[in-house]
Amino acid sequence: MKPVSAESKLVHCEARIIHIGRKLATVEGRIRGGNNELYAHGVSTCLIFKVG
Repeated sequence: MKPVSAESKLVHCEARIIHIGRKLATVEGRIRGGNNELYAHGVSTCLIFKVG
């Protein structure tokens, strides 16, 4: 959306789970500036599996 630079000062990152099931989860993340400007937004689908 917008570039983040040294002049951007403080940014706030937030993440949230949209949906979580037994094998799949959908999540989203946002990066906002001090005046609530949206710098970046992303959505992902994640595969959940046991390790080991």
